[in-house]
Amino acid sequence: MPLQNVSPPGGLAVSLARAKEHLRADDTADDALITDMIAAATRRIERETGLALVTSQWRLLADAMPRDCTFRIPLAPVASIDEVAVRTESGWQTVPASDWQADLAARPARLVASGEWPRPDGAPGAIRITFTAGFGATPEAVPEELRMAVLILAAHYYEFREGGAAPKGLPPEVISLLTPWRNISL
Repeated sequence: MPLQNVSPPGGLAVSLARAKEHLRADDTADDALITDMIAAATRRIERETGLALVTSQWRLLADAMPRDCTFRIPLAPVASIDEVAVRTESGWQTVPASDWQADLAARPARLVASGEWPRPDGAPGAIRITFTAGFGATPEAVPEELRMAVLILAAHYYEFREGGAAPKGLPPEVISLLTPWRNISL
């Protein structure tokens, strides 16, 4: 089931000022570069953990109803389900909230079909679930360990920005900070 970002975060997981403090960068010459490194580090942390750090809107697409009628949302934390819609022969139809139930506290969050849904037209992505995910809109809403992981990874990118002999993989400190946040399935 493909996942699409509908509305990107309105800000960074770590402020530029905090990153510059961490890097001990006093001038403004590298501000754009550091901002890009914060964004890249954030995306990497999100991929590694299956988390959305800063609030953004996403869309999960499915071709058909799962056998158990349960859609698993592969991104956390899910703050809200904004729309459920099915593409039919006559166009997109919104599925009323009375015809599904959501467990947003689970990881992965789940949406369970519980009523009569329109019949999908059979094309790929005929079922779409639009949802909002993230810890909040500001860096302060992001858990401290995750902000620290972003800072350390952005500093790693900054240190090896010329390409040199950068160590492979994530720095050990980042791995340690991310371990409790990884979603482990059995």
